[in-house]
Amino acid sequence: MELKEAAKKIGIEPVRLSQWIEVFEWLSDDMDEKQVEIAQRIKELEERGFTLAGIRRRLFEEFGPPMPRRFLRRLRGKLAEILTFLEGDDKIT
Repeated sequence: MELKEAAKKIGIEPVRLSQWIEVFEWLSDDMDEKQVEIAQRIKELEERGFTLAGIRRRLFEEFGPPMPRRFLRRLRGKLAEILTFLEGDDKIT
């Protein structure tokens, strides 16, 4: 889902969502429904006056640890390499 669409669904400005993506590892540029849910929770906690540390603690408790984006990007690259190899190998059926 595009950031503008996700931001509208959450009820915030797209620039605010972009800031959250930089701060909270649970979010990424390509938002899915789970990330929209997490962003809605961030908004609720922020409106209730939670600090950045408090929001992080709550997200960890409610959604578990975030997956590091660097790891996921590296994994995606390796999977793309494997797919290219498999698609190019005539002997694999």
